[in-house]
Amino acid sequence: MVYMWRGRANILKLQSAMEYLMTYGWAIIVIAVVLAALYQLGFFSGTNFITTSCIAESGFTCQKPVMNVTGYVEVNIGQISNGTMTITGVACTNSTASPSSFTTPSTTVFQSGQTAQVVTQCPGIGSSGKIGTSFRGYIWVQYSFAGQSGLVAEIAVLSAIATTPTAFLAPPPPDIYCVGGRSGSAVAAAYYAPLSSNGMIGAWSSGTAYPETTFSEGCAIISGYIYCIGGSNGVSFISDTYGAPISSTGTGSWGTDSAYGGGAESQIECVSSGSNVYCVGGYNGAISQSVYYATPSATNIGGWTSTTSYPQPITNGACVAYNGYIYCVNGYNSYQQTYYAPLSSTGVGTWTYSGNYPVADAYFNCGVYGGDIYCVGGSVGTLTYYAPLSTTGIGTWTAGTAYPVSAQEVTCATGHGYLYCVGSVSQITTSYYAPVSTTGIGTWITGTPYPIGIDYSSCATD
Repeated sequence: MVYMWRGRANILKLQSAMEYLMTYGWAIIVIAVVLAALYQLGFFSGTNFITTSCIAESGFTCQKPVMNVTGYVEVNIGQISNGTMTITGVACTNSTASPSSFTTPSTTVFQSGQTAQVVTQCPGIGSSGKIGTSFRGYIWVQYSFAGQSGLVAEIAVLSAIATTPTAFLAPPPPDIYCVGGRSGSAVAAAYYAPLSSNGMIGAWSSGTAYPETTFSEGCAIISGYIYCIGGSNGVSFISDTYGAPISSTGTGSWGTDSAYGGGAESQIECVSSGSNVYCVGGYNGAISQSVYYATPSATNIGGWTSTTSYPQPITNGACVAYNGYIYCVNGYNSYQQTYYAPLSSTGVGTWTYSGNYPVADAYFNCGVYGGDIYCVGGSVGTLTYYAPLSTTGIGTWTAGTAYPVSAQEVTCATGHGYLYCVGSVSQITTSYYAPVSTTGIGTWITGTPYPIGIDYSSCATD
């Protein structure tokens, strides 16, 4: 009887197990299929648990990263170092090793607290990316600060997921904008052209004409607007100032604003730094030493404020702004002296002598890129020179590659690692460009012809 009961118990256990399998087996199979499908879709790869963020290191800000399917990331960066920083390159890496190459940002000068959108490509994604592809890595900048150039820092830890197929994230190269000039007589023409990453100048197009016929005006670009000051129409000197929005479709409508603080002047040297425009010297029958600055807003330049005068009369020379300083090379009366001064939101500080330009010259033009100043032509013809800049002044001048033609009254601007020059005293249409670096000015290349023969125009890049 005992054995029979045990046998019956075993049968009941087997029957219960079969009933359990019949009841729950299908559910187990369904769960297994779902788990396999999720695994196949990469749900358990870890990428689905990444959130988009950009966590900045001390002294920097990093916000609003957006990544596309080819790994280009657009991010808002800034610095909070209580000084002016010039950022010449941005990079993205997937390791803590310093990057070997950088993308040139469209905005380079950052005051403390200032931010801007920058674009660079993160590695390891390329054409294989798709919506949902994730990335973890680092944002880097190459920059100059407090007299030191060529600095490199990892500024943020980036986590991003590709959320768009759009190709908006290829960094836009700058455009060049030229205003006024003399083509037989003063003109009101405004032209612009796109610049490619290999330096080439695209086709020139007409923008909105300048409100007056003028040449030898001073122009500067800040935050998507171009501002032009003074000039001459060939009969009288001009005190008017104008501003216009700029874009890849040219200059928009010009707005008029306060007369220049120094009165009617031509051959004024104007630069932009931070949120201010600074203008130095000029000519109205007499040579000026006055210096003024203004804080523009949209098309309005606003009121002009007098600041520290230049140490000597200055005209027909050139000034550049870099890393919170202004550097000027005089072209008046064959002066060779150079001076520099710190810039701030309240004007120009004390001017300091910084040695002589290599030759007594006038009617030349200069540009700045990556911590060096590059000067072209003038009354000496085809000569070019370059020198490093720092908080202690202008370093040693070195001869660069000669300009292809006599370059008196040429106008030049820098962008994307190139120097672009237009016109000359003979009012030619030919434009030229050359790569620039810490080792000088490279080979000059003939660019797209300017629409009219020109001299004394004013050009700037955004």
